[in-house]
Amino acid sequence: MAPPRRACCLLLLQLVLLLPCSCLAATHQAPQPATGEAAVLLKIKSSWGDPPALAGWNASSAARGAHYCDWLGAGITGPFPDAIGDLSALTYLDLSYNSILGAFPTTLYRCASIEHLDLSYNNLTGELPSDMGRSLGQNLTALFLNDNRFSGAIPPDLGSLTRLQALWLANNPFDAGELPASFKNLGSLVSLWASDCNLVGVLEMPELEELGLYDNLLTGSIPPRVWSLSKLHTLNMFRNNFTGDVVVDGNGMTARSLTQIDISDNHNLTGSIPEAFGFLENLTFLGLSSNSFSGEIPAFIARLPSLWDIKLNNNRFTGTLPAELGMHSDLSYVKVGDNALTGATPKGLCARGHLIYLNLDNNRLNGSIPVNLANCATPQTLSLNNNQLTGAIPCLAAPQPAAAGEAALLLKIKSTWGDPPALAGWNASAAGAHCDWPHVGCDTAGRVANLTIDSVGITGPFPDAIGDLSALTYLDLYNNSILGVFPTALYRCASIEYLDLSQNNLTGELPSDIGRSLGENLTDLILDNNQFSGAIPPDIGSMTRLQTLWLANNPFDAGPLPASFKNLVGLVSLWADNCNLVGEFPSSVLEMPELELLALSQNALTGSIPPKILYLYTNNFTGDVVVHRIAKSLIEIDISENYKLTGSIPEAFGLLENLTTLSLFVNGFSGEIPASIARLPSLRILRLNSNRFIGTLPEELGKHSNLGYVEVDDNALTGAIPEGLCTRGHFSLLIADNNRFNGSIPVSLANCATLVTLSLKSNRLTGTLPAELGKHSNLGYVEVDDNALTGAIPERLCARGQFYYLRANNNRLNGSIPVSLSNCATLQRLSLNNNQLTGAIPEDLCAGDGQLYYLDVENNRLNGSIPSGIANCATLSQLHLGNNQLTGIIP
Repeated sequence: MAPPRRACCLLLLQLVLLLPCSCLAATHQAPQPATGEAAVLLKIKSSWGDPPALAGWNASSAARGAHYCDWLGAGITGPFPDAIGDLSALTYLDLSYNSILGAFPTTLYRCASIEHLDLSYNNLTGELPSDMGRSLGQNLTALFLNDNRFSGAIPPDLGSLTRLQALWLANNPFDAGELPASFKNLGSLVSLWASDCNLVGVLEMPELEELGLYDNLLTGSIPPRVWSLSKLHTLNMFRNNFTGDVVVDGNGMTARSLTQIDISDNHNLTGSIPEAFGFLENLTFLGLSSNSFSGEIPAFIARLPSLWDIKLNNNRFTGTLPAELGMHSDLSYVKVGDNALTGATPKGLCARGHLIYLNLDNNRLNGSIPVNLANCATPQTLSLNNNQLTGAIPCLAAPQPAAAGEAALLLKIKSTWGDPPALAGWNASAAGAHCDWPHVGCDTAGRVANLTIDSVGITGPFPDAIGDLSALTYLDLYNNSILGVFPTALYRCASIEYLDLSQNNLTGELPSDIGRSLGENLTDLILDNNQFSGAIPPDIGSMTRLQTLWLANNPFDAGPLPASFKNLVGLVSLWADNCNLVGEFPSSVLEMPELELLALSQNALTGSIPPKILYLYTNNFTGDVVVHRIAKSLIEIDISENYKLTGSIPEAFGLLENLTTLSLFVNGFSGEIPASIARLPSLRILRLNSNRFIGTLPEELGKHSNLGYVEVDDNALTGAIPEGLCTRGHFSLLIADNNRFNGSIPVSLANCATLVTLSLKSNRLTGTLPAELGKHSNLGYVEVDDNALTGAIPERLCARGQFYYLRANNNRLNGSIPVSLSNCATLQRLSLNNNQLTGAIPEDLCAGDGQLYYLDVENNRLNGSIPSGIANCATLSQLHLGNNQLTGIIP
């Protein structure tokens, strides 16, 4: 799935937004035009042949001086005008969805202030300039070049745009090649869209939120480090040539924001569905179709609370479909055909009333077709061909005569939205069958009870006619472009139970009477990600049956959570992130006994954390964490990044037998880490970095749970690294930099078959790097700078073909650089500065499809000639060989 394309109705030529004249002057002062800027715009217009779209750009208005700042334009055909390069203060240029011709316009190099450049959806051709990164300047944050006809290589020089947050290169016929290794420098990149670019490689960018690399020729296994991109929410890598198992240790999965995973149509991906996918509570779409996955479909897939689309067809899955499938999420689309599944068809597939499409063809399912499925009001397609089902086909619920006028109301709703294509199936000729129209569900009397019209591109106001659907209980308009204020027409829907208006463009204040007027039946109110302002209405507290309340990411006025919320005693889920909440922590939430999810992050709450521990990262809490009583059912605690939380870890945390995640990083905690933390039976992730902890890591850490992920860097910890971290065989990541650990690196850790990342720099470690490192695991990253390690570099670091990063500067390592590293096709960085290494540099460090971009072996005792093979390092950007005994010339 491509990132969303912006609507063509927007102004496509947005020079006007930040023209170099003083168009941004104070509102009470007349703008003062820059000399000659109008003439430059008229020259641009002339270059495009005076198109009708720019008729408003004319000399007569230019003579009036200030008015040219209001000129608009769109629909351009022709070459890129050189005169644009003379707009010296230009920061924002959007020429998307036009017909601009020619090569990439290097005239933009003269626009030194450019920040946003969008040339997408044009007819630009030729190779991108090799110097475009340096020449476009360091201010560029967004570069959109997708959907042109650029060819040649993707320039490595793009890696010098270190402020870049969005880079879209998709749908250009570039030469087959890797994504440049220099892209590692794009540390601020949030969105990378490079589908259909003939790519054959991928690498790590920690800030990525969107990664679209589908329709390429990528090979090898999916890099395990993809699953450590903590901000990633969209991963689209379908239709490539990936092979092998999908390797991601459940405890090391940090990409927990993922909402979409699509790795379908790779054909040769194998193994089972990783257990780590069970942690993805935001996952809405899982696409694994047309691969060679095997084993059973895990039960945790059925429990993912956000899942609504799952495609597992054309694989080799065995066993049964999870019995709970459909019971825990608004499951709408299920494709599991063409496998070897057995057992019964789950009875709860339509338990939440959203099932639209079900395909179970070509399996070995047995038993009868569930009556619950036959009575489901929403399906459009049910396909169960070629199984071993028995019994009678259950009678579908007898259709009832349509309630008078219901079809007419739906057609009126459709008309209000401008007859969108998504509602093409609503038509007068089929008015008698409106209960069969897409997105519509009816009760037994033929009245509309369910409208699920999410994510279909609806634009326009909220139709008043919806308020006349007297039997409506369920309304989902999520992720469209609905405009206007909160629709009080809904007050007439007295039976409404579920209302989702999230991710639209609704504005204004929420009505002060919203709670009483929406009725007492409402259980779910979902309004997040709009533009609602004003105060959060206290009247919401009158919705005593409410179970879900999501208000996050709206620009409400700064204020506290209303005290009336104490009446919401049945509330299960409260999401109010980024709502400008201020003041002391809202004590009302402590009176909500059913609460399972509480998210109040990215606000400005103050005071100390109350006795009941909550999910409260990135606020302004201060003081010690005081716990008098604790909810022992807690699964996750995240109070990270409050900066001024102090004191020790409460002993009560050691009683939380269900706790899987403890995140306290970036605070001011101190004291020792309690031994009871190590004995928690469910603990998988422990993140205590950037505090002031002292003492040792508890000796029993890893012995009592499936521990997978430990971050304790930037503290003052001492003593030895615990021997038992990998006792249960799930450990994947240890980051313990910048402490005072001593002793040696445990051999038991080096023997850990699941280990992926080991970072221990700036400690006081002695002994050797264990020879077993990399021999048994998919080890990829080792960083041990600034210790006192001795001995040889392990020969088997790249034994499993996943190794890509070694930094061991400022130690006392001796012996030679292992020849095995020269056969490591994934190696990207090798830093061994200031050791006691001898012998020759291996000849073939860049053999095959080498990715090496950084080689530093300065200040050692290496001898022999500089290998000629270095000349084959196409990706090498830094080479440090000084202060050795090398001979010859650099190839």
